[in-house]
Amino acid sequence: MKKYFLIGLLSGGILAVGGIAAFHHARAADSTISVCIRKNGTAVVVGKNGFTAAKCTKNDALLSWNAQGAQGPKGDRGATGPQGLKGDKGVAGEKGASGTQGTKGEKGATGDQGERGEKGDAGPQGPQGITGGGDIAFVDGDWNVIHVLTNKGDAWYRYFNSKTWVREESFDAPIAADDIVQWHHTALLDKDGNSWIWNTTWVNLGKPE
Repeated sequence: MKKYFLIGLLSGGILAVGGIAAFHHARAADSTISVCIRKNGTAVVVGKNGFTAAKCTKNDALLSWNAQGAQGPKGDRGATGPQGLKGDKGVAGEKGASGTQGTKGEKGATGDQGERGEKGDAGPQGPQGITGGGDIAFVDGDWNVIHVLTNKGDAWYRYFNSKTWVREESFDAPIAADDIVQWHHTALLDKDGNSWIWNTTWVNLGKPE
């Protein structure tokens, strides 16, 4: 009966010091916890306060067990947690490098004919042209241009590759066309025998005596 009482006492002492042993193991690097149960019922953790296993006498009981138990079975997967809060907007990234020049695209098809535009406004009236061959008094020309003097004394010219007659007011006859015997656009002879020459304006040189 005394033997069973001692075993019960030892078991109670082990349970009483379990918390102490666990606390000590949390700080110890060993994988085994050892406790010495003294004959008076006190429990001393081996390694604490310099207590060694050698100090546990034959009248004491030295108990040891693993500090970490065997790995338990894998637990069931937990339920999906709630949606987390939206995170803050990140800072803008740096501008990327410019891409390489793309290849030239093919020429597009010709577009449809556009609609006819509205009729434009009439242009300004052009200068009065020569009235006709019967109005020409003299004709003078060279390889590139032709000059004419009308019966009114008006000077005109036209280039061969042009279709437009141009007035030369500064070359208009200084006298009536009926008084001119010979005419060149820069010189003329009147019926009195006087010679005229054009030098920015018409000048009467008179006649030889």
